[in-house]
Amino acid sequence: MTSFNQSALLVILLTTATLVAADTLTWVNNPNHYNYFESTNWNPSAVPSTDSSLQITNPNSYVLLSTAASSVSSLLFNTTSNGTLVIKTSGSLSAQSAQILGASTLFVDKSSQTTPAFSVAQGGSMSSNLFFKSGLMNVNNFQFSNAQLQFPSGQQTINSNFLTLSNSKITQSSGSTCSLGVSARIISSSIDSQYATLTNNNNVTSTIHSSNLTFLGSTYTTTSYYLMENVAFTAKLSNVAFDTISLVQSASFSAESSLVSFNKVFSTISSNRVSLRNFCLLTSSATSSSLVGGFNSTIYLENVILALKGKVVIRDNANIIFSGLVLPILPLNIKVYDNAKIKFQPYSPPVQPIRHNLYASAAEAGANTTQSNITVPTNATSPLSIELNGNAQLHVENNQLQNLNLVNSGTGLISFSNSNVTNSTISTPNLVVSGTFKMNQSRINADVNNQGDIIGNGVLNGDVINSGSVGSIYTTDKIQVNGALTSGDSSSSVGILIESVNSYSQINITELVNFTGTVYIRINQGAIVPNAIYNVLYYKNKTDSDFNNITIVYGGANSTGGNTNTANSNIAYSVKYVVDGDQQVVMTVQMHGEPAKQSVMIYSVVAAGCLVLVATIVATAFLVIRRQRNKKLMTPTTVDSPSTNTELTIIN
Repeated sequence: MTSFNQSALLVILLTTATLVAADTLTWVNNPNHYNYFESTNWNPSAVPSTDSSLQITNPNSYVLLSTAASSVSSLLFNTTSNGTLVIKTSGSLSAQSAQILGASTLFVDKSSQTTPAFSVAQGGSMSSNLFFKSGLMNVNNFQFSNAQLQFPSGQQTINSNFLTLSNSKITQSSGSTCSLGVSARIISSSIDSQYATLTNNNNVTSTIHSSNLTFLGSTYTTTSYYLMENVAFTAKLSNVAFDTISLVQSASFSAESSLVSFNKVFSTISSNRVSLRNFCLLTSSATSSSLVGGFNSTIYLENVILALKGKVVIRDNANIIFSGLVLPILPLNIKVYDNAKIKFQPYSPPVQPIRHNLYASAAEAGANTTQSNITVPTNATSPLSIELNGNAQLHVENNQLQNLNLVNSGTGLISFSNSNVTNSTISTPNLVVSGTFKMNQSRINADVNNQGDIIGNGVLNGDVINSGSVGSIYTTDKIQVNGALTSGDSSSSVGILIESVNSYSQINITELVNFTGTVYIRINQGAIVPNAIYNVLYYKNKTDSDFNNITIVYGGANSTGGNTNTANSNIAYSVKYVVDGDQQVVMTVQMHGEPAKQSVMIYSVVAAGCLVLVATIVATAFLVIRRQRNKKLMTPTTVDSPSTNTELTIIN
């Protein structure tokens, strides 16, 4: 009985082995015979069926599948040199599992985007080459490892429930339109897309690690959530669009002359910067969207157009830097927290200089976008709102700001250097000014530490500690200081220009003045009108430590006078103080005539003319008397006095 059972079992095993062996088909590689459906090309001789396990392992194998569809159990394609499996025209291959290894190349070229040219149901891998010209591939749980994927001009679609790309490279050439309906994990790999289109629309999470993604003249769109770790993402002359993107570790994001858009969140906590340059257009589509920089990260925007419907949040020691022309075409809201910094800095062009002008006109922006693929919108610039909290800081250097609404609710430092603000409001406990700070219809709600030159037309609601200059002798300034002016620095100054009867500076200080510097007053030729009165400086309560040192500058000449009724050798003027009923002091400059220098010159010319006239009369009288005495003795003689035309030029 035992012997019978053993004999029966042996028969069953042999039969099963025979069946398994019959299901495995090996490519023979007959010369000049490439047809996949030719039975003699397989060993044993058979046409592949759903139960077949295909093996293509001979060197230089060439298999052509072009006339019909084929379904098999599995595929092992592993050659040591120049193996090629071509799927094209009406051909297609589906397998439960597949492995494409070694020096093998899978070549796919089909026009249909609905019927898969190559499909793997349960999983597979490739560590060789894929040349995908056009068609559809469905590969579930598929892994590309040490693989080369080439997408030439054509339309390619790859669908997968999960795809891994490891130590592999995707090369997308001009004219390629590739759609990836996958959730992907990309490790130590690269994507190089040039003048092509790549989309990944699977609405799930994909992660990219230690990889390089480069787009030149391409369009890249994804609806997936992308996490990038130690990734270098570079776009130039491209359109890239994300739903949500997060940069961590040392990931970097660089775009030039490109359209960059996101729907929900663009965030970075990477040690490498997010950089948008050379007239990129940065957009977000939802009011709930956020551009977020945190944890020592840096967002750098140089010559950038902004159309962000949501907000910008900078926190946790992060930095956002604006350089050159930054043009918001939608209201922009920036919130800064937790020792973060916002900085406006000058632009240093590599070749041709572009005037750094923050929020300049859209027309001017358009003139500078010749290297960009972006159409610049023509609507006017929109307000920029910045909110600072905690120890957040703002630094503006060599820039022009328009339509700025800045509110500092924290204690961080706010500083401006060599910058202009137009139609703006700045509210902060303290403001530090260096270089030239020009206001154009702007309001500063702050106590100001002025280490530079404050000029222009605006209101300072706060006290001013002045170690620089308030006003200038070269600009007609209208400055209102709703506070006190204090200066213990003898080198500090107040500058006033009297340009003409209708154009002269006025500085109004509503509180007390404690000033030890110099008031410089420049009087131009057009202002020298007899009896003209110029009220140039208003302040409260004259004391012994206010504007006692006055220097008058006229026509480039400099003369120093005292505190009242100071005469200048060149012009006739007086400086007076008038105190009104509210104890407000008005410094008044009154003209008393034409320049003395001019009068002296005129008097000198007149005197010289008189001397010439007297000499002429005497000489004439002498000649008349002599002529009468010799009238009968000499021939008559006519004497013509030379005419003298004198032109007087006065240069002041």
